[in-house]
Amino acid sequence: MPRRDPLDSALESLQIAPDDTARARLALYLDRLDHWNRSMNLTSLEGFERALRLVAEPLWVARHLRPTGCYVDIGSGNGSPAVPWLIFAGFQQAHLVEARKRKAVFLRQTVRKLDILEAKVHPVRFDEFVPPARADWVTLQGVRLTSGLREQIASALPGARIVWLTQRLPPPTPPTECLEIPGSDRCALVFGP
Repeated sequence: MPRRDPLDSALESLQIAPDDTARARLALYLDRLDHWNRSMNLTSLEGFERALRLVAEPLWVARHLRPTGCYVDIGSGNGSPAVPWLIFAGFQQAHLVEARKRKAVFLRQTVRKLDILEAKVHPVRFDEFVPPARADWVTLQGVRLTSGLREQIASALPGARIVWLTQRLPPPTPPTECLEIPGSDRCALVFGP
C-alpha cells in the first residue's frame, strides 16, 4: 500500500480541504522549503510534522480568523505562517520582514515562484522596517512576543491584530482571543481589536 503524502495527511488531520490549485501551491512551497533547507537551516521539522506545523496549523488559524487587507509577518524565516496565509487569504498587500539575508532570498524567490504578487520581502529587522500606512494583521511564529515587541508593533502598526502562533507559553499580556489548535500543544494568541 502506498504511503500517504505528508501534506495531505496534515491537512486532513485538521479537516482542511484546499482546492486543487491551492493544494498544488502549498506542495510547491514545501518542495522549495525542502530544497533550500539542504543548504541552510530553515527548519528541523520533516515529513508530516513539517506539513502540519508549517502549513496545516497556520491554515487552521487563518480559516478561523478570515484575515484580509494588509498583512505583515515578522521573522518570516522559513515562510510560515506567511506563505500559507498568502495562498489562503485575499490580502491586498503583504510584507514579510526577515533580517537574515539568505532567508530573505529564499522568501523572495519562493513568493516569486508561487506568483504571490502582493508580497514584498523586507531584509531588515522589525525595528528597521518602514511600515505601511496601515496594517490589518501581523503574525509571528518562531519569534518570542515580548511585551517590548508587542508595544513596538502596536506603535508602528496601530489597529493591527497580532497573531502569535506558539506553544502554550505565557503571553506578555492577556490575549483578546486564544485559538487552541486541535491535537497540538500549540495555539494562536490574538491581540488587539
